Parts: sequence; structure tokens; C-alpha cells
Amino acid sequence: MTVITLTTDFGQVGTFVGQMKGAILALNPNQPIVDFCHTVERHDILSGAVTLEAVLGVFPNGSVHVAVVDPGVGSNRRAIAIRTDAGYFIGPDNGLFTTVLERTHLQSAVCLDNPRYHRHQTSHTFHGRDIFAPVAAHIANGVALEQIGSPVSDLVRIDIPKPEELGNVLAVQVIAVDSFGNLVTNLNAARLNQWVKEVQPTDIRIAVGLTTVLGIHKTFSDVEPDRLVAYVGSSGYLEVAVRDGNAAQSLGVSRGAVITLEKT
Repeated sequence: MTVITLTTDFGQVGTFVGQMKGAILALNPNQPIVDFCHTVERHDILSGAVTLEAVLGVFPNGSVHVAVVDPGVGSNRRAIAIRTDAGYFIGPDNGLFTTVLERTHLQSAVCLDNPRYHRHQTSHTFHGRDIFAPVAAHIANGVALEQIGSPVSDLVRIDIPKPEELGNVLAVQVIAVDSFGNLVTNLNAARLNQWVKEVQPTDIRIAVGLTTVLGIHKTFSDVEPDRLVAYVGSSGYLEVAVRDGNAAQSLGVSRGAVITLEKT
């Protein structure tokens, strides 16, 4: 049976997530639903786009992923569903699917303009419950994307920060802070390996503000407790953490902070 996942900025308090699940289960009481993440930074489309990248390669192909980070709900922004080689993605057309579109092959996309597949009474402020959730249930039940809406091609994308190289220095940005306070940067393993070239990873100096650490390690236990450590995390991106601690709190940084790597 097809899996439906939910990713939102709704948080853990309130009824919003429960109402979305109810809208899905009303159409299929046996539908498997996975709460992927409900702690995306509020109204932060970039945070949502980065979070969605983590569903790729984890769930079965053909899964239906609903994402709601939608500060423009009720405006003229489009509601969309897209089909890729990794599955379906449903949500607002505001750039939320930028990383998905970069990492997968887009097969088709539609604007969700067929009210037959919405709830009968649609709120202007809760498309997650009234449009996205029912559409996900219909797709999981086998309804073709072409029946659900009109084709679109000009999908909105946002700019994802890229590492900037200046001689022996590579400037990267923190694009996410996970629940442990680890700083996830925009430097992926492939780009890191390309930049390092003949230099040993242990010869890279990483600076976060006025704090520096030498070397890129494999895991947290490579350093002593409470020490700063840089490594390529399970996300496939360079991360900076404090072993047994919280790097974001200890260093006083958040998403958008610049971290520099220097070849010594």
C-alpha cells in the first residue's frame, strides 16, 4: 500500500496535523501515514526545502509526500502536485520543492484546480487539510495526476545558498540546525572532496565565528566530550557539532551563519 508522509511547520501543539490525517483517513481508513517532520521553522520555505531533501532515498518509490510550509496560503500562489522518479510531492508552489526538483527527475506537474478532489468546504487558511491531504489520499488510491488538475511547467524555485571558494578558503552556510543543535551546512561530500583534493581532511581548519577546530572527522567519538567536531553527517553534508552537547547554543549561531574552511 502506498505511504503518505507529512512535513509541516505546524509544530507539536494543536490540531492541525490531526485534522490533515482525518481528511486522509476519511477517504481511506487503512491509509498508512508517516509524520516525517512537523518542526520545520515557521513560515521558512528554505528550511522546508532542506528538510524535504531527507525523504529522498528513504521511502519506497511512489510514496506520496505532503508538505505544508505555506505563508501565502489563500493568496494567488498555486497549489500543486508533482510526480518525480522518487514519488509524488503535494503542497504550495512557493519554492518548497526546490531541492526535490534538483535531486530528482520531474515527470509531470499539475495545478490542483479540480475541486472534485478537495474537501467539500475549503477554507482559505487551511489548504493542508482541505486540498493537499485529500489530493494525497486520492493519488494514493490510484487517481491519475492528470485528473486532479491542469498541467503546469513554470514551477517556483528558490535560491539555495552555495559554497563560495576564495583561494584556500571555502565559505559555507548553515542551512539547518537539527534537534541536537548540530549545524548542517550547504557543503555536500562530493563538493568537499573536490575542494580538498590532495590536502588531508585533518589539515582543514574550520572556523565558526571566533571558534576554530582542526580536521574533518568521521564521527562524534573522534573527539573528547564537549569538544567541537566537524564531519560529513548522515545528510551527506558537512556538519559541525559539539560532542555530547549543542553546537548552536554553545556557539550562539543559527541558520544563515557562515562557516569557513581553510587549507593549512
